[in-house]
Amino acid sequence: LYPSPVKRLLKLPLFWCGAGLALYLGIQALNPSWIWSYGPEGNPRLIQQAPPVSWLPSGLKAPFTEASPIRSLLFFCIPWLSCSAAWAGLNTRRSVQVLLHALALIGVLFAFIALRQHFLESEKILGLFPTVDSRIGTEIPFWGTLINSNHGAFFLILANGLCLGLFLSGWTRDVRRFRKGGGAWLLYLGLAIFCTFAVLMAQARAAIFLVSIQWIGFLIICCYFM
Repeated sequence: LYPSPVKRLLKLPLFWCGAGLALYLGIQALNPSWIWSYGPEGNPRLIQQAPPVSWLPSGLKAPFTEASPIRSLLFFCIPWLSCSAAWAGLNTRRSVQVLLHALALIGVLFAFIALRQHFLESEKILGLFPTVDSRIGTEIPFWGTLINSNHGAFFLILANGLCLGLFLSGWTRDVRRFRKGGGAWLLYLGLAIFCTFAVLMAQARAAIFLVSIQWIGFLIICCYFM
């Protein structure tokens, strides 16, 4: 029997440290002592006021595009909740496999969205969100859901490596069991090629170099097992 995920989570010191920090940032967001405003000429300025509760920590009330406790809380919660969920939920080999397959498919979906928008010459991200002004009119104004094509290409490198790893994992498992023919793991080789094509179309030279290194390493491993 495996321990309860809830008990594992409650025994994790990182969870309680993160919960305390999240509570602190939440109190700051709800108890502002500074207000973000604009002057007559449109220049931003800060207006000081007495916080609603003087004995509690106070913070800044500002638009989401500017630094504020709410924005800090969101940025902090992503790694904190991810680490806590991984610690509590990834306690079996099956759960790790499901996570890896899901992450690979998410990467492939990102590659599909990026290529579709690129070939259709979309002007908005997902057809909804405009890119930044400095990228308008460029050859690649955005890539997938990311404004910077280099960031999108490096995300696809991770997806490509994961697909190649899942292919090798399935292949070597069947080799050890003396199975002939292919299995569902063969699909990941095609998905890796698809992700590599998306990296090439992003025209990020550093990403192209790294994905080439991935394929060289992959071929070396294949030659070893063959």
